[in-house]
Amino acid sequence: MSECLWNLFLSHSTGKAPGGEAARLLDRLLREFGSPTFDLLVDRRIIAPSDDWKRRIDEGLSRANAAIALVDRQALLDSRWAEYEIAVLRHLQGARGLRLYAVLIGITRKDLEASDAVGPDGLRDVHVITYHDEEQTMAELHEQLPRLSDDITDAEVRLVRELARCLPDDHGGAVAVVDALERAAPRTSPLNVREFIAHRMRKLGMTRAVLDVVLAHKVFFLGCLPDLREHFVLRLESSWIDARVASAHLPRRADSHTTRVLAACARDASAVQYVREATGWVEPCAVEPFGDVPTDPEGLDEEVDRSLEVWGWKPGDLAPKGTLYVVVRAARPSRTRLAAVEAWHRARPDVIAVLVVDDTVDPVAEKFETALGGDYHQLPPLTTADEHRASFLAGRLREALGLRAAS
Repeated sequence: MSECLWNLFLSHSTGKAPGGEAARLLDRLLREFGSPTFDLLVDRRIIAPSDDWKRRIDEGLSRANAAIALVDRQALLDSRWAEYEIAVLRHLQGARGLRLYAVLIGITRKDLEASDAVGPDGLRDVHVITYHDEEQTMAELHEQLPRLSDDITDAEVRLVRELARCLPDDHGGAVAVVDALERAAPRTSPLNVREFIAHRMRKLGMTRAVLDVVLAHKVFFLGCLPDLREHFVLRLESSWIDARVASAHLPRRADSHTTRVLAACARDASAVQYVREATGWVEPCAVEPFGDVPTDPEGLDEEVDRSLEVWGWKPGDLAPKGTLYVVVRAARPSRTRLAAVEAWHRARPDVIAVLVVDDTVDPVAEKFETALGGDYHQLPPLTTADEHRASFLAGRLREALGLRAAS
């Protein structure tokens, strides 16, 4: 799956006019738009010479949540592929809220509306850009395309998509939920309807407004399987943690498969939620509470070894796949905390990242960073009141959706 915010499909017919205006504009789009915001889905990138062209184009269209169609006379007259792509994109506009931009090169709106590609609805909901020259057209596209991503960040897109998969595939029911959510938070992004529901609920947080929307549209939310409902509630419950803050303090590790959180902070659940938010909930996250860090720095290595043995990890064992996060209570004296952090890191230097939860900058942060480098992260504390409110509302949601209370 793409890690970009949006999958942007580029429809064109430039094969017979490689030096024409449409071809030059396509080259500019490929140079100036792309990762991390847009994953550009265009034939030259997604189709190999031996591929089934229609199957690969259909796969690209199915992934798209925004599209630019470069439509010139060649596309209207000679290209069955351009006509097919535009027709499918028009269908996807109604089916899942895809945003479509049509750049008209040497033709008029009437020319495009008269073609078989547009369909009975004409150019309704299509953002039409009339090409006059390359610079002006690119300037207009640069102005419009960032609006696709101004309401969602890189840190959130994976989590939103994960949350959206928990929702039932009932377009009519989802549209009704979207209408309710738009009254609480107006829609600005071209997400499909399920992604919009997930995104808006996370933006609103686990609040009474979200609970009321779920209760008012209970039939829709009951349309997914119980295990998906549970995932949905769990992810909403974590919405009181800002995903951008979490990911900024705790960058995702590319080689991470399974995350285990060893919590030594006052609230084990808070530490787990921080890691989940930072990693986008895509990897399992197990909690291994090991209690307080000893106040006496002496004997810390033995204490760490004993804790590892309890979980079946002997000091000489190979590291398990994944990242092991140790969360250290900030209230400890900094000298003791640094000694504890170093002891854990000596025991598992290959997998441990140490989190220190504190509301102020650690006075000895430089010493921690010197000892641990990129494995040291200081996190802002989590609000107890927000956590309790989210837990209470999550309990109400579980009850409404026929789920058991969280253990």
